[in-house]
Amino acid sequence: MLTEKAYESGFELLTSVFTNREMAPRMWWPLLSDLDDEGFTRAILDICGNQEQLFPDSNLVAMIRKRAREISAKPKMAELPTGERWVVPDQETKEKIRELTGKIGKTGQ
Repeated sequence: MLTEKAYESGFELLTSVFTNREMAPRMWWPLLSDLDDEGFTRAILDICGNQEQLFPDSNLVAMIRKRAREISAKPKMAELPTGERWVVPDQETKEKIRELTGKIGKTGQ
């Protein structure tokens, strides 16, 4: 469950980044309070760091919920077994790498 401290901190950051956007944090609490602190905080950080602008009809509550769900669904790197911490390319990607590596080797001769 989302703590009031995390919620207030998140809205402080949102209002400092999106200064022209009117927000109603007290009204949004029932819509966001079921999120956990980490998911909410990381969603706010992601939105503030990557969302260049908010349009007047952007549903910020839905954006926060969606990002928090996406973040919570991903396992943390430390929770993955060592062998799964690395992305293994599929066969098509391996072939493209070989092809590009061959081209680079020929141009360097």
